[in-house]
Amino acid sequence: MPTALEVQALVRDLTSQGVGESLASPLPLAPEISARVAAFQHNRGLPMTGVVDALTWERLVESSWTLGSRLLFLAQPYMRGDDVAQLQVRLARLGFNPGRLDGIFGPKTELALKDFQGNTGLDATGVLSKLAHDELLRLSSSSEDRTPVTTIFDLGAEGISGTIFLSGNGNLAEALSLEMALQLHSEPSLVTSEALSQGAGLVLALSPLLAIEGIHLHFWEGYMSRSQAGEELSRLIASPLVSKGFKVEVTGMSLPVLRETPMTALVVEHGNLSEQELHEIVTIFQEVLRQVIHR
Repeated sequence: MPTALEVQALVRDLTSQGVGESLASPLPLAPEISARVAAFQHNRGLPMTGVVDALTWERLVESSWTLGSRLLFLAQPYMRGDDVAQLQVRLARLGFNPGRLDGIFGPKTELALKDFQGNTGLDATGVLSKLAHDELLRLSSSSEDRTPVTTIFDLGAEGISGTIFLSGNGNLAEALSLEMALQLHSEPSLVTSEALSQGAGLVLALSPLLAIEGIHLHFWEGYMSRSQAGEELSRLIASPLVSKGFKVEVTGMSLPVLRETPMTALVVEHGNLSEQELHEIVTIFQEVLRQVIHR
């Protein structure tokens, strides 16, 4: 994992070449810098292209922040960065639940910080001031080997309950929508808000990717945490697919839909599928999801 200083150096090198001013048309990079970008993308669970698109630039900037380098508080839009993730990890190891360790300072992180402040005799402002920062470092210095409390709330695939929210496009998405009587949502930017409003327990985001073979299953993994439920569900789906002869990859990633969606979520990418393959995949998805989803 690159350090904040290494990321800051990469951001400076990219900025000197004009990257960041306009990301609509990514600029060509020198091979050495492109390799550094690809390594960063790999470590951050992003598609490893070596090209600085808007998502990669956003994550580069986030990764350049270190805990204590700025005030942290609940803002609109939410503050994001490695410093937020470090705050969440330290709080979770001390037993204060900030929600998912995703580097996003939302209401749960604010509440956890207020709880920490109240329990340590500080004003419960929900702002990581220098005083709160110093007290957090002092108390968490002896808790680095503790399991974050957030792990307790990630029950695995057997703990998934609620409806299934299906989004994406392609023949697999359409077939699943038809066979499982699920509405298919096609607007990526609305996935999180609509899934929350519907009380979904699982989000499936499907898309065809003609450059790949077989099926790629991605679950949330970022910073110092991963979705146990997402990983287990991915492997439950992957096992019968492999037994049927499909080429399957299961990977933890930090794609936006996985990071932004608080419930269990899977991104499913697939290559060209024949009618027979489509039928076999849909059957497997149906059987696995019926076993693990508690409505």
